[in-house]
Amino acid sequence: MPLVFSSALQTHLDGELQTLASLWTIERNDGEVLRFTDHDRDLVFEGATYLSGIGYDRSAIEDKVDLSVDNMEIKGILDGTLVKRNDVRGGLFDGARVTIQVVNYKDLSMGSIVRRTGWLGTARQNNLGEFDVELRGLSQALSEGLTLVYTPACPVDLGSTKCQVPVLTRTERQSLTTYATENWMIVSEYPDYVWKCTSPGQTEDETILDFTIFDVGASGVEVTDGSVTWVSNLRYDRDFTVTSVTNRKAFSVTLTEPRLADYPDWFQEGALLFNTGANASVSKGIKFAPEGSTGDVEIELHLRLPFEVQVGDTGTAIPGCSKTVPDCGNKFGNVLNFQGHPYVPGDNYLKKYPNAK
Repeated sequence: MPLVFSSALQTHLDGELQTLASLWTIERNDGEVLRFTDHDRDLVFEGATYLSGIGYDRSAIEDKVDLSVDNMEIKGILDGTLVKRNDVRGGLFDGARVTIQVVNYKDLSMGSIVRRTGWLGTARQNNLGEFDVELRGLSQALSEGLTLVYTPACPVDLGSTKCQVPVLTRTERQSLTTYATENWMIVSEYPDYVWKCTSPGQTEDETILDFTIFDVGASGVEVTDGSVTWVSNLRYDRDFTVTSVTNRKAFSVTLTEPRLADYPDWFQEGALLFNTGANASVSKGIKFAPEGSTGDVEIELHLRLPFEVQVGDTGTAIPGCSKTVPDCGNKFGNVLNFQGHPYVPGDNYLKKYPNAK
């Protein structure tokens, strides 16, 4: 794809002397946007300020026409203000979206050349106050397998579009709003439930809908809301608060989950997302999560958290799924959306041959 830029910038590039600077825009996982430039002073381009003074070095930008991966390496200094050690350690830069532009710093009205758009890989740091990270270009996505395969287990993630289990639903119901079938929403008066639209239409003109009050555990309750029909479902993600800490991989939390009584492995192979504390915005996979004798849930993670866990830290717990038909049907009532193929013959069947005796 050819580079597109203004005729004025093209004339400048064709000249004997160029005054060019690079502009970096980094959108981190937590939504914060950082902007840097390799110029010796800050530049204001299209209303945004790009800060100088962050020391970094990068490999050459190489464009390839054979669709092979066109990545580049970046090395820099942890300045303690914008690129902080704890942010790199906490993974906030991992997978961040990056755009690199080139401008004429003496005449920013000429516009820019977008030289690279992509994502950061895993950022690493050392004890010398430095970090290094790989910038992956758009062609990186072409190296990943996108073909659907036949596997006994379900290949999709819990809560994905194909799965349709409403994990991390945070959309509040709105009055006089049109909803379509399969839309999900929450009502603040019923924090333990999510509501699925089974009959599309427009909601009533009420700030707070007077839903039928029901006991915990009563899923499947239908409520008419204008021309919309909602059906209640126990929510799957649960807010937790840390009550005791052993180390960065093991601690206890308090949360409300009535299904733990029937499914002791409810959160096993699930995930935790911290909302407060030193690990805010950090998520890790759960190895084990049995209910203790005191009623708290005893968490053991696969990998330790980057920072110390403190009593009172809060977050969200997501249940685990073994990606099998029994789990999909019994735990989530979602077997109609199961994406695996447990009854396809395996290699042993294909290798069978008649008995020659």
